[in-house]
Amino acid sequence: MKTAENTARDVQIAIANQLAVVCDHVGADITLVRDHVNRLWRTEPLILEPGPGVGGYCVPKDPWLLVSSLPPTASTALVRGAREVNDSMPEHVAAIARRALERAGAPLADARVAVLGLTYNGDSDDVRNAPGPRIVRALERSCAEIVTHDPLVAPGQGALATLAGVDLAILVVAHTEYRALDLEAASRTVRRACLLDCRQVVDRGLAEAVGFTYYGIGAASLA
Repeated sequence: MKTAENTARDVQIAIANQLAVVCDHVGADITLVRDHVNRLWRTEPLILEPGPGVGGYCVPKDPWLLVSSLPPTASTALVRGAREVNDSMPEHVAAIARRALERAGAPLADARVAVLGLTYNGDSDDVRNAPGPRIVRALERSCAEIVTHDPLVAPGQGALATLAGVDLAILVVAHTEYRALDLEAASRTVRRACLLDCRQVVDRGLAEAVGFTYYGIGAASLA
């Protein structure tokens, strides 16, 4: 735990130093920038919840915008590294999916997988840079049969109907419909009761109580 705490602290210091470098090059005052950001984030936790990727328009773009005016000699490793990690998360979700299916005796190449959530944020219809479609593409490269559902993108059949006969359900977005999903009914309609919850949408204890094998980002036991 101490190692994780110190790593998080080091990243926080690096963010402060990166902003200071930017301020030095563009003529801004780090004290004013820092005070403004801290007012916005005063009630936020030290470590945010992980997820399947960062979507939307602003967050994936603004880090590049921040460092775009810096000369080549200025270090931008923190911004580039953060973007690399966040951009890699859909592939990480696909890796968890492969391991989950292997353990369930269903190789990904022969599996039917449901990806629930194609927007980038819960209860939003905004699909810009959403991780769901990128997860779909990563899984399709392994020849899996993919079915998708999002009540705000393509209204139609419900999530429960989409889960019929699947070997793995991946919850990508915390839509209200998914939070209210009848897990017991879902466990009866799937072919294999495997659930990969990318957003802590459902209660793990409840899911396991009705027969699901539960996986989550940061709790997938890939080793």
